[in-house]
Amino acid sequence: QGVNSLRCVFGEAYPDPVRVLSVGVPVSDLLSQPDSKYWSEFSIEFCGGTHLSNTKQAGAFALLNEEGVARGVRRITGTTGKAALEAIALGETLEARMQAAQGLSGVELEAELSALKTEVPIAAVPYVVKRKLQAGVEQLAKTSLEAAKVELKAAVEAAKAEGTKLGEAAEASGVKFVVAQLQVTADAKAADAASLAFKEAAPSTALLLLAASKGALAVVALSSDPALSAKEWMVDAIAPAGGKGGGNVQRAQGASRDATEMAKCVEAATAFATAKLS
Repeated sequence: QGVNSLRCVFGEAYPDPVRVLSVGVPVSDLLSQPDSKYWSEFSIEFCGGTHLSNTKQAGAFALLNEEGVARGVRRITGTTGKAALEAIALGETLEARMQAAQGLSGVELEAELSALKTEVPIAAVPYVVKRKLQAGVEQLAKTSLEAAKVELKAAVEAAKAEGTKLGEAAEASGVKFVVAQLQVTADAKAADAASLAFKEAAPSTALLLLAASKGALAVVALSSDPALSAKEWMVDAIAPAGGKGGGNVQRAQGASRDATEMAKCVEAATAFATAKLS
């Protein structure tokens, strides 16, 4: 007996008689009016067998994924029962963390963003929720990047101001060299800007400048005195921190991942310059 809008899978073998599954309308109604166009609004399909006698036995349901497996063919993956409830709960937890992360800044934002980037792609959560979380991670990454640019610009300006102040003090005192640690948090770019500002204020004074940012150490050395090679000075100064660098006799830069040895680096730099220029 035929029923309008009845669906089956092409190429699938079904038993005779075959079970008919109908969602939204009783099968008895279908059989009473098999040609009704109204049935096209419902899901009515052949089925070789089901795991449940009633959909309420599934409890919760979570659609976890959908993907293409062949041309014109897509596959959906879902879960039910306890696993579905766990997926829904995890999705809600991650959404709450995403919402809270929007109020973070600086290192706290970077740490949470890094964690979410790791957790979201592998999280077994409802598909729609995962798409929202992925979009949220992308937006947080943009926010973090823009904030980092603003912070970097501010750090460079603060470092330049400190470099100028150090240079003016050196020029006024007439010292041959200066070994200094920037008080502001500064990376290699900010340290370089500070050294240029120092040079403008004290053109003839040698400088070895150290800066720390996120646990890393940056060193810049400047020298116009033939007796003091900037490269050798920098190499000697950064050695206690296990750093490396390069440059020439007038300008050199180095870096280390360990800023905890800053005091030893200052001591080494001071001793080296004193020995060369005394």
